Amino acid sequence: MGLFSGRKISLRFVIIAIGLAAGNCRMAERANDRSPSVRELTILYTNDEHGWMEGVEAGRGAAEMFGLWKAREGYSVDGPYLILSGGDMWTGPAISTWFGGESMVEIMNAMGYNAAALGNHEFDFKTEGLLSRRAESAFPYLSANIRLKENGQPPEFVTPYVIEVVNDLRVGIIGLTTTSTPYTAFPDFVAAYTFIDYRQALADILPAVNADSPDVIIVISHLCGQELETLSAFAGDHGIVLLAGGHCHSSYESRANGVQVILAGSFMKSYGRIDLEYDIEADRLLSISTSIQINAGGAPDAAVAAVVAKWSNLVDLELAEVIAFSSYGVEQHSDAMHNLVPDAWLWRFTQAAVATTNYGGYRQGFPAGDISLADVVGVLPFLNSLYMIDLTGLELINFVSSQDVALGGMTTVGGFALNDGSAIINDSVYTMIVTDYMYSAFDELKTYDATPVETGIHWRQPVIDWLINANSSQAAPLETFLDSAARRQP
Repeated sequence: MGLFSGRKISLRFVIIAIGLAAGNCRMAERANDRSPSVRELTILYTNDEHGWMEGVEAGRGAAEMFGLWKAREGYSVDGPYLILSGGDMWTGPAISTWFGGESMVEIMNAMGYNAAALGNHEFDFKTEGLLSRRAESAFPYLSANIRLKENGQPPEFVTPYVIEVVNDLRVGIIGLTTTSTPYTAFPDFVAAYTFIDYRQALADILPAVNADSPDVIIVISHLCGQELETLSAFAGDHGIVLLAGGHCHSSYESRANGVQVILAGSFMKSYGRIDLEYDIEADRLLSISTSIQINAGGAPDAAVAAVVAKWSNLVDLELAEVIAFSSYGVEQHSDAMHNLVPDAWLWRFTQAAVATTNYGGYRQGFPAGDISLADVVGVLPFLNSLYMIDLTGLELINFVSSQDVALGGMTTVGGFALNDGSAIINDSVYTMIVTDYMYSAFDELKTYDATPVETGIHWRQPVIDWLINANSSQAAPLETFLDSAARRQP
């Protein structure tokens, strides 16, 4: 039986066709009734793309999304559209991470993005990487609240706002970056910058924006929904009609203090659509509405699919080597995955007693079946290396008690103890492995040991070596070698 055969499927297509025709009639009637001074604008919005150009699931990637924009949303290059991002564009699977985000920039260029807010993970490849990506991008990176500490000016890779002219409308677009960036990015990578209060940043930049005579002002940001709602009263009082966010990986819509608020999910699984009507003669916003659309069922756009295929082939050339096999896969935030990483570090550095790492460093799981080098890069995408520090048993207990971190070499279940069951002695000294990110982010680690041993070993290398050494196979899958027991007291 053919894919589209059968009476139910045929009837469904007839109903869809009738609905589309009716919708087109209503649009034509509305266009006929509308004053010639009314202008429409549609914004297509994504955030937290994190390099998922191939899609978390098959058929839900960048090519399919762009296909939906053309077919479902009527997008055309010369139409009344803006394509915007809320930031965190590239750190994720190997197809983006391995190339420092270059591949994702090419994808977003091909999709016609007009601007992107700067997210905390845009700093993952240091300022040098960010400057390279900005030079390759056909669109600006926006943030009004990033300043250089040395002179209070915006850094060269960022623009506070832009004016885009679409369908005779002058749209002022201001960017904001989360003030949590000093600790949600690698602290050393952002040490030269300060991230000022959102209201202050808007108050500082709005005079310049208004001097450029915008018809409407919107904000794209890397802020969570509740932060945007808190900001909405200020925004509404200053003529801002839309606050679009990111960072929390959630789908979120609200109207607060007369301002539309939207976050469009993450990983290119969905996108936001914002529709505005504006009367340019009356100088008045007539309407604004938002919706969140699922990226599913779209026919892939050929041009974007070709870019994805290009980078997929490059990943295969460099990272296709299979190094492990799993019968069921290892979930991102399972005890087995949390234990695997610090256990591999201790396997490599036998002189250490314990290892800890932050859960936020785990960015995906392992698939069922063959596990390649690319899969390890996707799990641990960041530019972290390993440090060894010495601390007392009491300091170790205090740190593990105050920070929710994955553990190797020890447990808190039933009391603080090493893996061999021996108690952790308060005045004994233990060597602990941590990432340079953790050492930079947690001040208490610096007080415990001001002169850490910098191993120079990338944090994922021991994991790769351990997986190869385990020699897992269908006969002896990876699950055979993993410790799936919880090491933290619930």
